[in-house]
Amino acid sequence: MMDLESFSTWERLAIELLTRNGIEPRASLSALHDATERLLAWSPDSPMDLAEATRDAFARVALRPSMNATGYDAAVKRWLAARLFGSWIAYQGNSLRTLVRFLHACHDVFLVELARDGHAREAIRRSDRLIVHEAASQQIATLLNDGS
Repeated sequence: MMDLESFSTWERLAIELLTRNGIEPRASLSALHDATERLLAWSPDSPMDLAEATRDAFARVALRPSMNATGYDAAVKRWLAARLFGSWIAYQGNSLRTLVRFLHACHDVFLVELARDGHAREAIRRSDRLIVHEAASQQIATLLNDGS
C-alpha cells in the first residue's frame, strides 16, 4: 500500500528512468525492478517516510550507457512510459511488482511483434492494440500479481 504522494513520486521517477537517453529498454526495466524491490523493503519503522524512501530507491540506481542501443530504443521506452502512466494495472494489481512485471510483459510483446517484420513503429502499434484493446487488464493484473 502506498499513499498518493509516494505513488506519484514512484510513477514520476519510473517514467524518468524509463526515458533516459542512451539506455536500452531492457536495462531501464531492470533498473526499475531494482529500485522497486529496494522500495518494497521499506517499512513504517524506517527512519525515512515513504516518499523519501521512494526517492532514495531511485537515487541508488546505477545505469551505464548502452553500447548496443538501437534506433528505436527511445520510442520503445516512451511507449513503455505511456503504458505505465495512469495504468489501470496500478489499481488492479496488488503491488508495484505487478506494474513492473506488466512493463516487462509489454516489452516482450513488442519484441515478438518486432520479430514479425522488423518495423518498430508497426510493432509498437500492434503491441498497443493487443495490450490496450484486446487483452483484459484485470486478467493481466491477476496473472502478474505476486501472490501477496
